[in-house]
Amino acid sequence: MTPSERRAALRHRVLLPLRGEEGEEAKRLKEDLVEEALRGLAHPALVLGLYRPGDDSERVRDYLLRAAGRSTGSDDLVRVYRMAFERFRRSLTAAVTAELTVLGRLAVGLGAASALEVGLRLHHVYGVPVIPGSALKGLAAHYCHNVWAQRDTEFRGLTRRGQEGPPGPSYQVLFGSQEDAGHIIFHDAWILPECVAGSLELDVMTVHHRGYYTHAGTEPPTDYDDPVPVPFLSVKGTFLVAVECDVKGPDGARWAELAMALLKEALAEWGAGAKTNAGYGRLVSREALEALAAPGERPEEAVKSGVGGEGPGAGEVSSGGRARREYRRGEVVRVVRVEDPKGRGRLWFKVVGDPNAEGVVLPEGTPQDVALGEETDLVVYSHGGTLNFAWPDHPALSRRKGARDKGRSRR
Repeated sequence: MTPSERRAALRHRVLLPLRGEEGEEAKRLKEDLVEEALRGLAHPALVLGLYRPGDDSERVRDYLLRAAGRSTGSDDLVRVYRMAFERFRRSLTAAVTAELTVLGRLAVGLGAASALEVGLRLHHVYGVPVIPGSALKGLAAHYCHNVWAQRDTEFRGLTRRGQEGPPGPSYQVLFGSQEDAGHIIFHDAWILPECVAGSLELDVMTVHHRGYYTHAGTEPPTDYDDPVPVPFLSVKGTFLVAVECDVKGPDGARWAELAMALLKEALAEWGAGAKTNAGYGRLVSREALEALAAPGERPEEAVKSGVGGEGPGAGEVSSGGRARREYRRGEVVRVVRVEDPKGRGRLWFKVVGDPNAEGVVLPEGTPQDVALGEETDLVVYSHGGTLNFAWPDHPALSRRKGARDKGRSRR
């Protein structure tokens, strides 16, 4: 029997007997029909779009998500998408690009309209995962105002009702103001063709106080609320990230490089999409993965292990504990090298006098030969939930200094 004949037979068995209330047999047959219709489809977005709200059984919902995940392995999908991806890459002649890998999982578009309880952002034409450029721009702008502006007011962003004055000049160049648009274009991030197969994986979140959240807090949470697991799809893989300045020439190229440095830092430190507090959404370069992997461990294995922290990928490193005080980015601190707490052979340091302030040193820059138990001076590269260090000549630090000097000369 051909697939079309099987579907016709299932429809005949399902639709004709339905008179009045559905019985268990009719529901089971409808589930079989859904499974048969979804088998072999090669477009994840269409698979999810075929869902019928009437088929609200757990079996159909679970099969629907799994079918979408399986469809990413279609040879036809990968072949067509590869051609589109290469066209997109060739169009980025004036852009600064980087290939960034998801640490653990990525969840973008969970709040989008969907027949399911949670959505997912997929490319409208090809159905593969994509990170919208608007999301990347929003993340970079927010990070710029909240992190970079703490050390340099030129990166201060828009504030509510202008209480702190207009945006800083560097922020205006990157992101614009209420009067003028910025000069940086944030392109959508496309997943690499070799990462499409298996890029969608079944995940689950558990809502412990559903009544409290759905009734706007009028129904108090209690210890005897039933936890409700909600299945959804999350993303893994490597994405091509691209930013571009609309001003051509060396000046525009320098601003694009600065924007890329900002975006890469924001993606590694804060993450993109939803559930970033649970470790989702971190993206880092392959060089960072290679430096953070244990000796003899491939970078891909470091991705699976999450590289520090809790959850599917809690950032580039793990903070060994809560530091006694906040450390400012760019601050020079005295540290001592200690054993990697996870035994991966990474260069791990603790702040002298603050045993809870510890972290890994990032790979860029000129490494120093520091033995276990030996002290040295390092620069704080990130702060907050994690504490990372950098060698004094880390390229991102020098790029920011150069951008500040250039901004002052323009004035």
